[in-house]
Amino acid sequence: YRQQRIETLLAKTARHDLASFRTLHADQHSEATLVLLPHLLKAPSSHPLAAAARDQLQGFSGEMAAETAAPLIYSVWVDEFTRGVVGGRLGKERFEKLYGKRLFRNAVEGILERDDKGWCGAGGCTVASGAALDRALDRIQAMQGADVAAWRWGEAHPAISAHRPFSNVGALAPMFEVRRETGGDPFTVNVGQYHLDKADAPFANRHAASLRAIYDLADLENSLFIYQTGQSGNPLSGRYRDMSATWAAVNYRPLQMAPAHWRNQLAMRP
Repeated sequence: YRQQRIETLLAKTARHDLASFRTLHADQHSEATLVLLPHLLKAPSSHPLAAAARDQLQGFSGEMAAETAAPLIYSVWVDEFTRGVVGGRLGKERFEKLYGKRLFRNAVEGILERDDKGWCGAGGCTVASGAALDRALDRIQAMQGADVAAWRWGEAHPAISAHRPFSNVGALAPMFEVRRETGGDPFTVNVGQYHLDKADAPFANRHAASLRAIYDLADLENSLFIYQTGQSGNPLSGRYRDMSATWAAVNYRPLQMAPAHWRNQLAMRP
């Protein structure tokens, strides 16, 4: 899906420049979402939050934006459907050994497309989809409350820049880790891979573009870059995480050999 989207965006513009590549880097449109979304939209549910959830899904175009609820509802529904249908057939132990980084995506698409009762049960996949939606709404309510309009994908999908080893030390982790809410998902150009076997934060963004750079080959001093944390390895330094907000917003800093303003210069002579 990412390859197809990149090819589409490249083909839309005859001659690319820095601005068009900034747009490409930031793209959060998920064609994969649009494949499964019709099945979610027709999933029956009598859950108290179902009507509000459907309101959020109206007009959802597959844009996995951090500040919106629709990507969260969709993503948790897919997870619950996969756990209920694929996990139900494979058995808990076998499923949990396989699930996580592996999403069973092709299997889920095929099961829903065929309305495969062998997987979904005698009631078919519409019934299984409705049950998954009920579980998803319960789950999101437990995470973000009952105000569906206030739900945010980014809250469940923060990019985690983990520290080795202090992310594993509870009291020290907040000092050493860098976290920022992000959009995207495993299938968007602006990628945000999650590992659904991580019980503490299953939708957290575990694998994204740690470095973005755009090189202007006509004028290298016009190049741009951004790193996802900062350039200092000292967590007490203001440079430890000072790029993270800019990175999350898919903005940049100049990448220059001769900047207009500088403080220190190191010359190495043989």
